[in-house]
Amino acid sequence: MNIQTTHTTMIVSSEDREIMFNIAHWITNNRKSVKKIRQLAGTEERYMLIIREIDRLELQLTKARYMRTEATLTLVEWLNTLNHFHWRCAYCGKKSFEVMSHITPLPDGGTTLDNCVPGCYTCIRHNRKDNPYNPPGKFLHVYGVREIVGSADNFSHPINM
Repeated sequence: MNIQTTHTTMIVSSEDREIMFNIAHWITNNRKSVKKIRQLAGTEERYMLIIREIDRLELQLTKARYMRTEATLTLVEWLNTLNHFHWRCAYCGKKSFEVMSHITPLPDGGTTLDNCVPGCYTCIRHNRKDNPYNPPGKFLHVYGVREIVGSADNFSHPINM
């Protein structure tokens, strides 16, 4: 396992990514079980990483549903997005991501593949100070996330577990 964090970047190994995608595919087809997720993760570090992303996604989906806006982002799609941006902030590309950022604010854009990217706190604060409806100029390359990231089956195919 090779989950390393430097002061600016989190490095997730291809083995860790594959296991996380297998877990995400398993969750898609089965009832979520913490015991089973822990078993599939293999290590406590990997378990903590996948649970953090599951919790992050569920929180944003719950917020979107509460606001009666679209809530369709799946765990597999979110992991594809994280991989596309190398687990870094989509705005600056330098720091490890820290939050799920909504390109269009949540009440207007929902929690969807087209509207969610990884962000760092610095860029999110900068974005909100300037104009909450327009991302910083450095971020313009991210529009069209669905075309960049692809479908739920783009990155990895599940292994029978």
